[in-house]
Order: sequence, then C-alpha cells, then structure tokens
Amino acid sequence: MSSRFNSLSSKVIGIFLLLTVLSVGLLNVLAYSTSSTVFEAQTLGSMTSTLTFRGDILTEQLSQLENQATSIAKIESLQQAMTAMKSGWNTIAKTSGDAGKELRDVFITRNPNPGEPEKLLKPEGPSGFYYSSHETVQAQVAGFLNNTQFHDLLIVDQTGNVIYSYRKGDSFAENVASGALAASGLGRAFARAAEEGGKAVDDVAPTRFSGLRAGAVPQSPDIYFAVPVVKFGAFKGAILFQLKDTAITSILSKGIVSGSGERAAVLSEDGTGISLAEDGKLVDIEAAPFGFAKDAIQGEKITIASFQRADGTANAYGRPVSYGGDRYLVVESLTHAELGAGSWHIATTLFVTAIAVLAVMSIATGYLTGRLFAPLARLATVTGDVANGKLDEPVANQQRRDEIGSMAKALESFRLGLIEQQRLESESRSERERADAERRQRMAERETEAQSLQAVVAALDQGLDRLAGGDLAFEIRSIFPQELESLRHNFNKALSTLSMTLAGIGGNSVAVREGSDEMRSGADQLAERTERQAAALTQTASAIKAITDGVRTQIARAEDAERIARNAKDETEQSGRVMRETIAAMEAIQASSQEINQIISVIDEIAFQTNLLALNAGVEAARAGDSGKGFAVVAQEVRELAQRSATAAKQIAGLLSKSTTEVEHGVTLVEKAGAALEGVGTHVVAINGRISEIMSSTREEAQTLSEINGSVSQLDAMTQQNAAMVEETTAAIHRLAQEAGEMDQRLGQFSLGGVQSSDHAGVHGVPRARLAG
Repeated sequence: MSSRFNSLSSKVIGIFLLLTVLSVGLLNVLAYSTSSTVFEAQTLGSMTSTLTFRGDILTEQLSQLENQATSIAKIESLQQAMTAMKSGWNTIAKTSGDAGKELRDVFITRNPNPGEPEKLLKPEGPSGFYYSSHETVQAQVAGFLNNTQFHDLLIVDQTGNVIYSYRKGDSFAENVASGALAASGLGRAFARAAEEGGKAVDDVAPTRFSGLRAGAVPQSPDIYFAVPVVKFGAFKGAILFQLKDTAITSILSKGIVSGSGERAAVLSEDGTGISLAEDGKLVDIEAAPFGFAKDAIQGEKITIASFQRADGTANAYGRPVSYGGDRYLVVESLTHAELGAGSWHIATTLFVTAIAVLAVMSIATGYLTGRLFAPLARLATVTGDVANGKLDEPVANQQRRDEIGSMAKALESFRLGLIEQQRLESESRSERERADAERRQRMAERETEAQSLQAVVAALDQGLDRLAGGDLAFEIRSIFPQELESLRHNFNKALSTLSMTLAGIGGNSVAVREGSDEMRSGADQLAERTERQAAALTQTASAIKAITDGVRTQIARAEDAERIARNAKDETEQSGRVMRETIAAMEAIQASSQEINQIISVIDEIAFQTNLLALNAGVEAARAGDSGKGFAVVAQEVRELAQRSATAAKQIAGLLSKSTTEVEHGVTLVEKAGAALEGVGTHVVAINGRISEIMSSTREEAQTLSEINGSVSQLDAMTQQNAAMVEETTAAIHRLAQEAGEMDQRLGQFSLGGVQSSDHAGVHGVPRARLAG
C-alpha cells in the first residue's frame, strides 16, 4: 500500500486533484462575483428600458385621453345640454328647495335599475324641464362614451354642483367645491378647471388633470379630466371625464410576466401613489416606504433605492416624468432574491460540473499512468509510421485489452480511414474530370448558338442599312436557323410591299403633274379676260353712281322736313301713352290699397283670435297653480302682442283710406291732360300726310336709279370676286405642279428593283431599277 502511494501515478493523481480543487474554488468565486455584476448591469439596463417605455406610454395615453375628452366636451350638443341641465337644476331648486336631494332620490334611491342606474332615461313620476332634458342628454352621452376609456361623464356648474352624471355615482348631485369631495380627485380636477377658467382669454381654457388616485372603488378610480366651459369671458362650469381602471392597469401590468416578483407603481409629488394589488386591481400606496430621496421626482435620471417589501428586501428603480404641470415617479421594483437567483444558479452549476469532471479525470489519470508509461514508446513509433503515410502494414498490439490496445485499435481505424480517404479522393478526382468535360461541351454548344444568332443579327443589320439608303430591292437570301426563319421571310415581304407602294405613288404623281400643267394654262387665260371685264364694269358703275348721288341729295332735303313732322307726331303719341300709363298705375295703386285693406282686416281678425286664445291660456295656467306660472306669463305677453298688432292694423287702414281719395283726384287731372294732347296729335298727323305725298314721286325716281346702280354694283362685285378666285385657283395649280415635281424627286431616291411604273419611266427616261424626278 505504501509503494502504491509513493508511485509516480499516485503523485500525478494527487497533484492533479489538488490543482483541480483549487481551480474549482476560484472559478466558483469568480463566476459568482462576475455574474452578479453582469446581472446588476443587465437589470439596470432592462429596468431603464422598461421605465422609459412605461413612462412614455403613460404620458402618451394620458395625452390621448385629454385630447379625446377635450374634443367630446366641445361638441355643440353637449354644450347645449350643459345649459339645459343647469336651467332644469335651477327650476327644481326653486320648486323643491333642494335639487340635489330630489335628484338623488329619483335617480339613485328609487331607480328601477339599482345595478345599472344609467339605464334610467326619464323617471315615471316627476316631470319638468330637467327630466325631459335628461332623457336626451343620457342617450347622447352613452354614444359619446361608447368604445372609450372613460367610465363616467359629469357636468358641474360654476358653484361646484354636480348637476349631471352618466353613471349616477356617489358624487352625483353633490357639491365638489366644498366638503369631503373637495379633497378628492373630482374636487381637485374641478378646482384646477375653475382656476384656468378664471384666467381664460377668448373663451378658451386648457383641460386639467386630477392626478393619479385609485380611490375607494378600484373599478372607477378617482382620476378625472376637467374641461372648463367659458362663455363671454365668464366661467360657466366644467365637463369632467372619469377614467376606467383599465386605462391605468393595462399600463402598470404591461411587460410583467405572471408569477414574477416585479411590481410597477406611479408615485406623485404629494407622497401618494398607485400600484396593482395581488388581484390586479388598482390600490393607493404611500411613497415613503420606497426610500427614494426627496428630490428624486424632480430630477431627470434613473434613481435606485433599496427598501423592504412584504416578500423580502427589494431594489426600486424610479424614472421621473411630467404631465399636466405635475411630476410623477414611475417605479419598478424587484426582490434581491430574484436579482441574485441567476448568479447562485451559475455558481451551483459550475460546482456540480467541476466535481463530476474532477471524478472522471481522477479515474482516467490513474488508469493511464498505470498502464501507458511502458508501451507508449512502441505505440508512438507506430503512430509516426502512420503519420508518415506508411499504411501498408496493420497496427500491432490490437489484441491487448488495456489502453494501449484501445489506442492501437484506434490507430488502426485511423489508418483504415486514411486508406478510405485516399480512395474517395481518387473517385472525387474522376468525378471532377467528368464534370469538366460536360461543362466544356455545353460551352461549345452555347458558342455555336451565339455564332448563329450573330449571323442573323448581321444579316438584319445589312438589310436595315440598305433600307436606310433607299434600296428597296434588297433581299436576305441566307437561310436563318429554323426558329428565326420566319423573321427573314417577314423582312423580305415588308421590303417588297413597300417597293410596290412607292412605285404606285410614282405613277400617280406623273398624272397629277400633267393635269396641273393643262389647268395652269387655262387658268392664266381666264384670269386675263376676267380682269378686262372688271375694268369695264367699274367705269359703268362710277357714272351711274354720280346720277344716283344727285337724286339722293334732293331726297335727303325732303326727308328732313318729313322727319321733323314725324318726330312731332311721335312725341305727341308718346305723351299720350305716358298719360295712359300714369292713369293705369294710379288705378293699380287704388286696387292694391283695397287689397291691403282686406289683408289688414284679416290681421285684425287674427289679432282678435290670438287675444282670445291668450286669455283662455291664462285661465288654464291659473287653474294649474304654481306649475303653470311660467305659462301664464307667456300667455300675457302673447295677449299684449296681439293687442298691439290690432292697433297698428287700424292705423294702417286709416292711412290707406286717405291715400285712396288722393289717388282718385290725380286720375281725373291726368285724363284731362291726355285729351288735350290727343287734339295736338291730330293736327301733326295732317301736316305729315301732305309732306309724304310730295316725297312719293321723288322716291320713285330715286328708287329706279338705286336699283340700276345696285345691279351694276353687284355685277362689278361678282366680277371682282371671280377675278380673285381665278388668281387663287391659278396659284393653287402652280403649287400642285411644284409639289408633284418634289414628289418625283423624293421617289427617285429609292431603288425599287423590278417593281416600277412603265408610264413613269417613259416620261422621265430613267432605268427600270431606279425612280428619278
């Protein structure tokens, strides 16, 4: 036994075990320390991201809800509803003395839907303006709150009375400006809104936030947005929106895994805060247990504090945010046990692994040191032979049952593997050579196809070049590949068709030019004869015009005398028409006055009936007692208005009677003046008749000369027009001949081959293979 412990293998094993134990111990200590530092840094980074995300989503959610509340509050129907509810509240206060008590009794105590009081639109018993308005407002508000994060909508007047609530909660019909509710979130929101309303400019005031409080009922937290209502510079009240609990709980629970010890909270400047209870509901908390410094909420960086939680010591990470002029601290907390769990797990895993490795290595070291020292030299020699590539002889000592035998077998397997590898390399070389041959064959086929395609492109390029030079007789005669042969036929067919078309156009241009030459000669002769005829007609027209001008002078002098007489007659007749129109207008005024008298009689009758109805309404209002006082006042006002209408109608009737008498006197005077003007008109007509007889004979002579002059003038004008048309026709014929020559020149640029017009070639003397102008 002593020699066993003094052997080299025992010493090697002892030294190895000692070094392994020291290494395991140092490794565990270093792993725990390093992992703790890394996990703390990772936790801080993770918490920073979480706090940034939670703080940003909180402020963004509140901003969106504020904008939504402001938009709803600015709806015109809701503004009108506020006025109607205030009026109804004041009416109940005057009749019952305590509007809040009556409304709580009707909508809460005697509500037929105790679990859902918002379903009551209009109560059965009481009546009045408030209850009729409530029916409309309740239905409208239900639509406004649908699919929103608002739990309730409240209307508060300028004195702090909650004159309307959709949910009819504990604050309905209470005063939030004083008493216990003044310190609640509802009271704080109203007070801030009233402060902003007092400073409002142009009837615009910002929406205010109450702060974050859970309150006594987590499902309806004490969190409100208050929208001030300002009219004509005066604060009229506020419209408040209460948030649902899900608007906050969804933010505080986001990103927290079920079963985790992580907790989220939001702390306020006043030392309070909100968090989530074990059941996931909102709960009010105090900020002091977290142990944050007093100025942490006023800073800008992440703050870390250690505090005692119910489940152990924990670290709290806080990030300050701002909203609505207030400061908040968004907090994430995690216990030390969870923070160190990763480090302890790594240290434990390393320790167990080290013990297992230590045991295995100890056994392996003892076995190797006892069995391998002697035969290792022989095995090294064989290994060197294998490494040098001597693979022909098998490895010896494979029959041994110790490590040397195992190594020999392993070395033999390695030798056989090298032999197999050489065989596979040879086969791989053959496969590569075959693949290279196939690749070269495919490359040759592609080169052949490319050469064929290049020949096709060259033939098409030559054909297009000949076509650009005007040679339409060219044809591609070389055979294309089978799949491109149709391209060659189509190209040749297109050139042949184009050549035939141009040859036909050349023949037509010759006929056009010959016809234009004949037309040009005839047009020149016609123009000359037309010019001589126009000159003769011009001289004749001048002589007749001189005779006509002398007769017209005599007629003009006689017409002046006739015009003077005719003007006197026309003025006399116009004066008569004016008199008749004046008489008709006065008669129409008289008729309108009579119709107005009839309308005034109807108005007087209506005023009498209205007075009678107002009197009956006053009697009915007196029977109704106090509830009909307002209606009695309205009836009295209607009665006085009817009496004033009747008095005014009588005054208008008197004025119309007086104006009718004066209109009848004016009609008589106008009729006398009209008779005198008719006598003057008769004498003027007689004078005009004598002058007309003197002018009749002179006009007949002048008319005859005018007709002769007109006929000659028309003949002269037509002759001038004919001359102009002949000149235009001659110019057009000259242009046609010129353009036909240009067409021949252009067609001569093309070589048409065998397709050629025989007439065209004969006229111009060109070869059959060419067209020339």
